[in-house]
Amino acid sequence: LHTKGGNMLSYFNIKNFKSIIDLSLNTSFDEGKAPNNYKNSPYNIFFENTIQRVVPLFAIYGANASGKSNIISAINTFLRLVFYGHDEYIYEPNKLNPKYDNTHFEICFILDNDKYIYSITYNQNGILSEELFRNDENLFKCENSKLNNFVTNSEVYTIDKINEIYNVECKDSKSNQRYSLLSRIGKQYANLNKEITSAYTYLENRLLLCFNGCTFSNAIEKLSKVVESEEKAISLITDLIKKMDIDIEHIEVEHKKSTLSEFLNQSKYRIKFYNHKNNTIDYDEITSYHKDVNNESVKFNFETEESLGTNILAGILGYVLTALKTGSVLVIDELDRSMHPMLLTQIVRLFRDKRYNQTNAQLIFTSHCTDILDIDLLRISEIAILTKTKAKGTILKKVSKYEGIRNVTNFRRRYLSNEFSGIPQAYV
Repeated sequence: LHTKGGNMLSYFNIKNFKSIIDLSLNTSFDEGKAPNNYKNSPYNIFFENTIQRVVPLFAIYGANASGKSNIISAINTFLRLVFYGHDEYIYEPNKLNPKYDNTHFEICFILDNDKYIYSITYNQNGILSEELFRNDENLFKCENSKLNNFVTNSEVYTIDKINEIYNVECKDSKSNQRYSLLSRIGKQYANLNKEITSAYTYLENRLLLCFNGCTFSNAIEKLSKVVESEEKAISLITDLIKKMDIDIEHIEVEHKKSTLSEFLNQSKYRIKFYNHKNNTIDYDEITSYHKDVNNESVKFNFETEESLGTNILAGILGYVLTALKTGSVLVIDELDRSMHPMLLTQIVRLFRDKRYNQTNAQLIFTSHCTDILDIDLLRISEIAILTKTKAKGTILKKVSKYEGIRNVTNFRRRYLSNEFSGIPQAYV
């Protein structure tokens, strides 16, 4: 069960985005020597390969407005830029400290013992540079709307042809780069370079993001693609809900269409897709079933009659199961939102426990809930504290970087006493 190789996120760097000036989210296991007998532990202490060790969990704490959600927003913007291109709303620099003129994202991930580093830089006018490395080899480089390097073994597509692809498909009429070359090659010209395609596929399929909520419909859709059956996906989520002591017997989903006016009159379902051409809306009618006092099944409208917490939990569990089955990185903003601390603990344990996490899946989340700091669940490499100043913006510091802190330390007491900062001081 102690997996070597596989897919792992090493770090994600952010420069000049909202409250962030320069920040690195680094998932490396940086506690020095590994614990004794760690390979025989029932828990994932870290995932290792020939390059480095990375942690399965990464919890981000900080006061309100310290920048926790901005880190998740940065990852969301990065993926939006890579997959859908540059638009007028995508450039959101730090307004309080104009240290940099551009926004820069860099991600490092490991695929089967190969280290990939992909970076992209942009401003309000477009993409300024884009670069991909595999180990020490530069696979491609675009800079100032010019393709400076591209590695291919294709005999059909010469460098002139690839330049034509770049100029026609990545630039606008003013020769500003608007679309990432990574997405164009990965989606439409996958045979030009298998390593470039592998990098694109990792970003597309192995980074799962829950930003502004994980809807149950989206969670079912994602998990269905993995288990190849919507019925099985719903059953897996329902089984996990039951284990968390929520008395739902089973759940059914019916896909429906409606006109906009009819849908608004019902006003109890979440829009899935609106087709403006024929004024129709796709939506899911989700029904849950409970047993009444006479042991008879009673129908509930899932979205309106189940609690907000149950709705949130069901969506998150769908994403969790998808990550655990595919070895993905699951990134969630406010994992504790409308959720009991014991349920939060159980979700985190799924990624720690080798019985459930055999694929090197990683969970990165923001939270205000300090209960899990008190139960010996997170290690010092897996907790980060955020603070913020005008001069330095949002600052992330892992607990492992503080002097005199060990895994036996009571994190919660010391965090709440403001020893690490990162908590509000309303009456100081």
